[in-house]
Amino acid sequence: MPLASPTTSDPLNAKFAAMPRHPRSRSLGLIALVALVMAGCPSDHDQPSAQPIGPKAPFDAAALHSALGRIVRWHAQRDPGWVAALRPGLAAPGLARALDRLPCRPPREIETLYAWHDGTDPADAPFVWYHSFPSLDEAIRSYHRLVGSGLLRPDEFPVLEFEGEYYVVRCSRRAADTSSVWLVFHDPERVVNYVSFTAFMETAADWYESGATDPADLRRLRAIHQLRNPGAQFPYAVH
Repeated sequence: MPLASPTTSDPLNAKFAAMPRHPRSRSLGLIALVALVMAGCPSDHDQPSAQPIGPKAPFDAAALHSALGRIVRWHAQRDPGWVAALRPGLAAPGLARALDRLPCRPPREIETLYAWHDGTDPADAPFVWYHSFPSLDEAIRSYHRLVGSGLLRPDEFPVLEFEGEYYVVRCSRRAADTSSVWLVFHDPERVVNYVSFTAFMETAADWYESGATDPADLRRLRAIHQLRNPGAQFPYAVH
């Protein structure tokens, strides 16, 4: 089955055609072709950039750690040296100092992420499909730069990225437990693609372990996505 047309704008096709560029990601070229496009200071009553879908599940740090561990094991089985790219996690004082540079707070899911590992080095090592996991310091710099340029809104914090596109979470005055996740590239529309960051990582781990990484597997990819993210948008049209 040929790769279905994405529901997002056509310029993304050119990005897919050009991927991947990082040496570690060359073997993931086929995977990258089907990578999903996820599709002042914010106040507590600001409307989120992407509306959450349904009631929020309580944050489960153990579930997030489990999903992250599954992703790391998948990479390690294919490239034993990949694990060395993970930076040490941030201790509580350093994490708090870094977050104080923001006018808003990412959810506890994201604090837990950086306490687990502070991104990767090199910063563009692929983490979920072709998207990388920059350090918190790099993500904060990106936040200020992208909010200043108008690409991101003040209530959006970038976590994963690839050449101008960013998976973002809700950033608010008071840190929430969880946040929906959505992609920002050039389209002003904000559509929820994952019901939480934990669900995003669980979905990625499910994809990796299922072997559903071929363009002919779009139906399987969508089915896995919907199991973890009911009601969220799967951005490719599957015929």
